[in-house]
Amino acid sequence: VTAPTPAPVTAPTPAPVTAPTPAPTGTCAANCCYPEGVANSYMLGICESSGCNYALGGNGSPYCSVTGGYDQCMIANCGYTASPTKFPTPLPTAAPTSVPTAAPTSATFAPTPAPVAPTAAPTHSCASNCCYPANPGGANSYMLGICESSGCNYALGGNGSPYCSVTGGYDQCMIANCGYTASPTKFPTPLPTAAPTSATFAPTPAPVAPTAAPTHSCASNCCYPANPGGANSYMLG
Repeated sequence: VTAPTPAPVTAPTPAPVTAPTPAPTGTCAANCCYPEGVANSYMLGICESSGCNYALGGNGSPYCSVTGGYDQCMIANCGYTASPTKFPTPLPTAAPTSVPTAAPTSATFAPTPAPVAPTAAPTHSCASNCCYPANPGGANSYMLGICESSGCNYALGGNGSPYCSVTGGYDQCMIANCGYTASPTKFPTPLPTAAPTSATFAPTPAPVAPTAAPTHSCASNCCYPANPGGANSYMLG
């Protein structure tokens, strides 16, 4: 008995492997972008986005003027195709699902009360206006000192110079406009201090009458002897 001859086994022919088309080199793209010169990265960005290519202008500066020149050169010389694969669409990536985090339980706090602003003292500008009403804000520190100490306010004299002439005008204005009161709190008396407790007390001495201040007319005569009584408030200050 003769054994049958086995049929020859033919190995499958492997499919040819096609090498991918290489991406255009930087030199090829640069030549297509600026055929007359050397394209930098900024110029390449313009060529790539708009499809134009650079030429030398009349003023000696290159500008991207030839519409479609870059794309046509890249198709003809650098392996580009006319399909939209010039700008391939990236595959969408699934956004990772974030695990929700529990919000921390915060303790309850009572709201902080808004601070109460203290009552503001009269502003310098208010005092200045009361001191020299004819020139609001124009009273200098010397004039303010006179107004504060004497209670008068300034008016413009016939010779064009201001003088403190209106008796009590400063105090009246400060009471009406700047938060002053008619009480002596303008010059507050210090609070009395408690005397130490002792078994015996010394007798209270009899009060000594204060020496009377010189009268205005006496002070005026001393201030301006050549014209008795002729010194005004400004000269007396």
